Amino acid sequence: MANMKSLRHLLARLRKDRRGVNALEFALISPVFLTMLMGGFDLTRQTYLQAVLEGELQRAARKASLESGLASAQQNKLDERVTKQVKQIAGSATITFERKAYQDYTRLDARKEEFADTDANGTCNNGETFVDSNANGSWDSDAGMTGQGTAESVVIYTVTVTYPRVLPLKGLLGWNEKSIVTATTLLRNQPYSEGVKSATGTCS
Repeated sequence: MANMKSLRHLLARLRKDRRGVNALEFALISPVFLTMLMGGFDLTRQTYLQAVLEGELQRAARKASLESGLASAQQNKLDERVTKQVKQIAGSATITFERKAYQDYTRLDARKEEFADTDANGTCNNGETFVDSNANGSWDSDAGMTGQGTAESVVIYTVTVTYPRVLPLKGLLGWNEKSIVTATTLLRNQPYSEGVKSATGTCS
């Protein structure tokens, strides 16, 4: 009987003893809390990088639309400035630039060069004529020209930044090891000279 009394007394004491509960609760909650904290930090960094990238892209686009922006040396200089600002946030980032120029805004919707589809097969062939918007001598499914274009060209200027995540979120949240941020702007070159004029071509 004495042993049973002692056992009941011990169990009663254990039920009332709250020591170590905080440590146990922290052990249960901390992995979730830390994962949320790291995810929030990563998203905040990505949002900040996106804002900086868009701001620098808009600044570069304004200068690129000038006559001096047509020179490849000036384009490289503008790209270098964007790269410098991005590298201050993500030093190991890979940055790519793309410029696609169109004759006017209407070309952005259709993209492909118009042609007389006399045989109604959806393909420019058999001597059918087409509007050579980019003046390269051949029919294109995308009438855009790579680069800054010429005077009055409408340019899609895109920058893509790929950088490794600082924290190991792939194992915790299943995210990719690298994050990708893209910014795009649309600009029109100033009418500093005569731009590209459409010509008429023939598909073989």
